[in-house]
Formats: sequence, structure tokens, C-alpha cells
Amino acid sequence: MTVKRPSCKLKLGDIIIAVSVAALALLSGVMINTYPRGSSASVTVRTTDGTARYSLSADAEFTISSNGHTLTLAVRDGEAYVASADCPDQVCVNTPAISKGGDAIICVPSRFIASIEAEGDGECDYVAG
Repeated sequence: MTVKRPSCKLKLGDIIIAVSVAALALLSGVMINTYPRGSSASVTVRTTDGTARYSLSADAEFTISSNGHTLTLAVRDGEAYVASADCPDQVCVNTPAISKGGDAIICVPSRFIASIEAEGDGECDYVAG
């Protein structure tokens, strides 16, 4: 009895699939790293009192009041983070610094949202409110 062994040769379809997957992975990596960082980006802060935008290019601290709470937003080395807050759970203080488009810090008790946006962004895929 003769045993037929499977072919181990790569076929044209296999090569096309492998190249396509590699190209998609490369494209995804490029797109992820094209989000703004540093001087071309800013942090947009939404509170019960309105919206403010702060540049990530200069180190600074901002005191923000919202819904009866006070938070300190710090900008250091192109990143923004909540340095202190008087809210009860401190989730916003324990959230890591944000620096890339789409990153956000949210404080539910104070109704505070800080998110990174590129300079000139006028549209977004979400509605904060």
C-alpha cells in the first residue's frame, strides 16, 4: 500500500495571503504611530462648565473645578495626567498619563473628561456628554 504524503510546497495563493497579512500589519503599525504627540497635540478638557484646550508642548498645571470637585491637570513631557483630585474614588488620579490621540481620562463624580486631539481636529467619532 502506498501512502500519499501531503505537499509541503508553497502555492501562489499562500504567498499572496502571507504578503497581504504582513502588509496589513505594517499599515496598522504606521497608522497607530501617526497619532499626534507633543507639540502638535493638545488635551481637550470637558467639564460641567464647558470645554477648554491645553497644549502638550509646555509643562504646566491647571486647576479645574467641575460638579463641585477640584482637579489638578498636569502636563509634563508631552503627556497629561490628573495630579490630584478631591473626588472620593481617585480613579482619575490612578489613570496613567495620556499622550496619543484617542487616549482619555474620565472622572465620573466630577463629570470631567480629558482627551488627546490633534491640532485642528474638528470632528470625532464619539460624543462626550
